[in-house]
Amino acid sequence: MDALSRREREVYHLVVKGLLVKQIAFDLGISHQTVSTYKRRLKEKLGLETDNAVVKHYYKQRELKLCKLVRQNSRSKRF
Repeated sequence: MDALSRREREVYHLVVKGLLVKQIAFDLGISHQTVSTYKRRLKEKLGLETDNAVVKHYYKQRELKLCKLVRQNSRSKRF
């Protein structure tokens, strides 16, 4: 995710929410062609091919962060 630009991250999160290109374009005040470019770039950077893969990636990253938090909390309670 660090490799993504601010705008690519915005588009990423809107794709995860299920918005279509035209909806994203309207929300961000940019053209649908620009949204398509951002989607293409973020997918390339993340090694993903489809919108479904973007959604799966989001939830996988979220799960990994939660597991890391749980591990940190359990370690701090041991001492």
